[in-house]
Amino acid sequence: TATDTSTNATHPATPAGLPSTPGGDTPSSTPVSFVSGLGSISGVLYNDLNGNQTFDGAPPDGRLGAGITVELVDGSGSVVSSTTTDGSGNYSFNAVAPGTYTIRVPTGAANPALGTLQPVAPASAQISGVTVAAGSALNNRNFGFNNPPVAVNDSATTPFNTPVVFSAVGNDSDPDGSVDPATIDLDPSAPGDQKTRSVP
Repeated sequence: TATDTSTNATHPATPAGLPSTPGGDTPSSTPVSFVSGLGSISGVLYNDLNGNQTFDGAPPDGRLGAGITVELVDGSGSVVSSTTTDGSGNYSFNAVAPGTYTIRVPTGAANPALGTLQPVAPASAQISGVTVAAGSALNNRNFGFNNPPVAVNDSATTPFNTPVVFSAVGNDSDPDGSVDPATIDLDPSAPGDQKTRSVP
């Protein structure tokens, strides 16, 4: 946006030219600069219902709603722009100066519109190394979220030294669908996913 800060007045007889003023017209002492070659970034926040960490459209993945804060952070860690999603979970940053940025979605109390949703794609709720070139339009910088499953303690009885088999997910639930048995870890303290466990 350019603003004329000179003291020239518009002359109705010469609308296409400079007005005639006593002493003539002089350039404004305030420089006017124009910024060109800006870029844009856009994406969607979605509920990763099928757990594949990719936005597959709706269905099977559902778009999140309006009012979720998304921030654009520069290389020094400063938030240079902040926006919120529309009713279909879309967000965008326009007129972005060339440079490298991080896009992040604040979580927890800093972003109450997310509710109980947790970030899954990416799990850090941020995309770093986003390089904007002059005139570029970067699309599909998407963020996946999901409500975590609810686990209920299991119990079983068996005679001494006799193995017992029971369903570890039979009484568990997932607000967004069904619990995938392949994701169960019977001993989170050990590396990897433990599918069996011996109890002394």
